[in-house]
Amino acid sequence: DFALARYDNDKAAQYITTRAELDTTNIVWQMEAGQFCCEYLADYPSAMTFMERALQHAKTDYGEMSEETAMAYQRISVIYEQQKNFPLLLDVLQKSYDIRRQIYQDPNAQLAASIHGVAGAYAMQGEFQKGLEMALRALEIRKQVLPEIHIDLAESYHLLGYIYVCTGKFDDGLSNMEQANKIMKALYGEVYLH
Repeated sequence: DFALARYDNDKAAQYITTRAELDTTNIVWQMEAGQFCCEYLADYPSAMTFMERALQHAKTDYGEMSEETAMAYQRISVIYEQQKNFPLLLDVLQKSYDIRRQIYQDPNAQLAASIHGVAGAYAMQGEFQKGLEMALRALEIRKQVLPEIHIDLAESYHLLGYIYVCTGKFDDGLSNMEQANKIMKALYGEVYLH
C-alpha cells in the first residue's frame, strides 16, 4: 500500500497481484487486484481474470444468491464500463440487481447501488426512459436509507440530471445537477467546485 501512496504503480501492482496469487480463494484480494489492474494499469484481461476468480469463489463459498456474488458482478461491471462494452455492462449489473432484489426484503444501500448501476447502463446505451425509471427508483431508496448529505445521493442526482439533459428536459437536468453539486459542496467544500 505504501507503493500506491507514492504513485508507484509497478511496485503496487507487484504487491497486490502477488498477494492475490498467494491465496486465490480470498475474494477480497481477488477483487482488489482486479480493481487495481483495471483502474491503474488499464490491464483489462488481468483485471477480468482476478474478478472472474472472485466471482467463482463467491458463488462456491456463499452461493449464487449472496451479497458476495452480487458484489463480484458489480465489480466486473467496472471493467466493461472502462471498455465501453455496454451490453455486457448491463448484463452483469442486471445480475447483481436480480440477486439483491431476491435477498433483500427491505430497501437498502446495496440494492439502490444495483438499481443505480442498471440505470446508468441503460443511459449509456441511449435507453433513457428505462434509465430514468431505474434512476428515480434508486434515488427514492437512497433518500430512505441514507443521510441527506451522502455521495451516493449526489451520484443519483447527477445521473438524473444527465438523463434529463439527454432527453431535452434541461430545467429538470439543471435542477438535479444543482442538487448533486450542493451535496458535493457540503461534503467537500468549495474546493470541489474548482
